[in-house]
Amino acid sequence: MKNRQTSGTPEGGQFKASRAGMLAPTSLPKRVQPVERVEHPSKTVPQTVSPNVSNSGGMLTTWASKSVEIDSNVSREWPQANEVSKVVASTVAVREGANTATTIAQTLGVVERQGSYYAVAAESLGLLDKIPGTSPAAWEVSAFGETVAGLDGDPVEQAAVVAETVNAHPSVRAYNVLGDDALRERAEADGLSPETAERRAATAKAWSQWAANVDHTVLTTEMASAARLAPAAAERARQDAATRQARIVVQPTAKICSECFTEKSLTGFCGNGCDD
Repeated sequence: MKNRQTSGTPEGGQFKASRAGMLAPTSLPKRVQPVERVEHPSKTVPQTVSPNVSNSGGMLTTWASKSVEIDSNVSREWPQANEVSKVVASTVAVREGANTATTIAQTLGVVERQGSYYAVAAESLGLLDKIPGTSPAAWEVSAFGETVAGLDGDPVEQAAVVAETVNAHPSVRAYNVLGDDALRERAEADGLSPETAERRAATAKAWSQWAANVDHTVLTTEMASAARLAPAAAERARQDAATRQARIVVQPTAKICSECFTEKSLTGFCGNGCDD
């Protein structure tokens, strides 16, 4: 097995992909304690990850992360996108040019709002990076996402890497320790409403169950579908943008009479009878 970068910490931690291509975890072991609210530290935290064993029995490569700033974005820590296979497929969609919520949704066959959910979920697993300053928001594939997508020649190993990454996500770690009720309480303690906390806890549960019962055929099918549909979605978006641009009507600049300083008509004459 060739070397690759993996994610997560033995204690369970938040992680994100760095621009250098390192999937960098930041350990937050107290996040899974339901009794006490623990605030995110604001300082930079270095971590070293020990080898882990994948669900398929293979040894994952040991690596040490660089120091990273802890990301306290609740949407990434508590994603809302239940189907892991679609989360990974969104990486393929972005790689094929469908890199906005709209085009990702069209590729995955979900409503536009869920396109954003799946992109953020993929971001929380280190598969995508959000491109700063984009409007509408757009994503690009991280170095780790390229690695995962590049394992399509060995779908069993690919699914094992995804399962390992999912199991390392803080919300999944918390679910495995706390169970349903305490996990919802933990999400509410993070500022989520009871309804939102229930939905986000359901995602953690679904991810945990997916990782425990990996079916690489579903993952392969979703990724192949995304590779097939994404280019068309991206092309439609380009055509729509071009059409909107063509419909923009440039209004003529109004001319002002130099004598009475009123606006002239479109014929160029002053309505007050001035000679100008």
